[in-house]
Amino acid sequence: MQKNIVFAVKNINKHFPGVHALRDVNFEIKAGEIQGLVGHNGAGKSTLVKVITGSYIPESGEMFLKGEPVHFKDAKDAIDKGIGIVSQEGSLIPTYNGVENIFLGNEIVTAKFVKNRVMEEKATELVRSFGLTMDLSLLAQDLSPANRKLIEILKVVSKSPSIIIYDEPTAALSDKERKLLFDLMKKQRDMGYGIIFISHYIDEVIEMSDRITVMRDGAIVDTVDGSSATKEQIVHLMIDKDQKSEYIEKHAVIGDKVIEVCNVSEGHVVKDASFYVRSGEVVGMFGTVGSGRTELLETVFGANKMVRGQILMDGKPVKIKKVRDAIRLGICMIPEDRLTKALMLDESVNENLSLPFMESFCRAKFVETKRERKAAEATRERLGIRTPSIDVKVNSLSGGNKQKVSFGRWVNEHNKTSKLFVFDEPTEGVDVGARAEMYKIIVELAERGAACLVISSDIAEIMGLSDRVYVMRDGEIVDEIHKDTPDLQHTILAASVG
Repeated sequence: MQKNIVFAVKNINKHFPGVHALRDVNFEIKAGEIQGLVGHNGAGKSTLVKVITGSYIPESGEMFLKGEPVHFKDAKDAIDKGIGIVSQEGSLIPTYNGVENIFLGNEIVTAKFVKNRVMEEKATELVRSFGLTMDLSLLAQDLSPANRKLIEILKVVSKSPSIIIYDEPTAALSDKERKLLFDLMKKQRDMGYGIIFISHYIDEVIEMSDRITVMRDGAIVDTVDGSSATKEQIVHLMIDKDQKSEYIEKHAVIGDKVIEVCNVSEGHVVKDASFYVRSGEVVGMFGTVGSGRTELLETVFGANKMVRGQILMDGKPVKIKKVRDAIRLGICMIPEDRLTKALMLDESVNENLSLPFMESFCRAKFVETKRERKAAEATRERLGIRTPSIDVKVNSLSGGNKQKVSFGRWVNEHNKTSKLFVFDEPTEGVDVGARAEMYKIIVELAERGAACLVISSDIAEIMGLSDRVYVMRDGEIVDEIHKDTPDLQHTILAASVG
């Protein structure tokens, strides 16, 4: 092996029932490089990462760490031997604070006593190295998704691993936080770390990577030079066909207001927010992390208490005190935090897809399982949910496929009652092909007369889908921008940062 290769896998194979997840995979990461790893959901990225981090044992093949053969008994063994991962879904303990999570399993102990003061000082120094200001005394469950991700990063960095895998690390980060992360990754590369960078944002993979490896159908397709790679080239390798526009033209008749929100506040973040969405319309809600977008829409959906303001549906005042009220009024929401707010992880794909409309599958209080399963199979095929069976537990799916289930439970053909669809970061962690299919479904909903509201941190997504865009900043809606506005991207971004 070459001296500068810090980690390598040779001819790795891994099977699951009905799926050959990894096919003779050969992959190597050099010391002092950032290597991008991209591919569709189901291409094999997550399985490869789980092999590298000791969560899966391959049926065949070898692994080498710093030139020496290595075998991992489990994930802890991999960590102890120098494999670090900033995971897509995180591994924080919700009821532990920032310091406790950073040093979880790696506590500083003297004479059997945990040195809390020392750990606090070291954690504070790590935060400073990021250029951040964070309250490490807060519990993980009380942090925003962005700050939870940053704690996860600090936790991994504190162990000084030989290689670091960044799995979709930027999904919940603001532009400022993303830049800080990228600066840290570059610093780690210059110090000799081998870094594997996984992201569905192809532009940032190209920006950051020295080399980019593309996977498809469980195999390595190619590894290309990051300095000369183009998005079109990468997407072509991922899907084996020329890239087409992800956004399709919408032919919808825009009608009356389905919902009108007037001067709504929830007492913490949102301040007197007003907006409306009409039938046949796709409206974007843009803002940086912490702007209040999610809190506003969760208030409308009944997940947060509204302390002031009024909501009208079809021109009539309504009271929404809980989520059930919103659903009965024809509002559905696909939340950003799918793991805790959208999915039953220990239940099957079928049960998750059927849950919101279970009553409609019942006759004389008995579930008509054939109709239920037929609807779930249709949704699985439509969204390309990669699973051997709809009976598989959602917890076993990749992050992107979990998002497809979260999306699919509301947009399946069986839902004839919802008239307002709220999508909070609907394509986070989802591959190019699935993202285009989700966009198509949103457009189809609008063409059927539904009102659609899309919250997204992706400016291209907002511009590509929306008829109008509301911009939030510091809990307030600060601008309303039409899609035909000249220099649309600059106008949206300028409004979001003041």
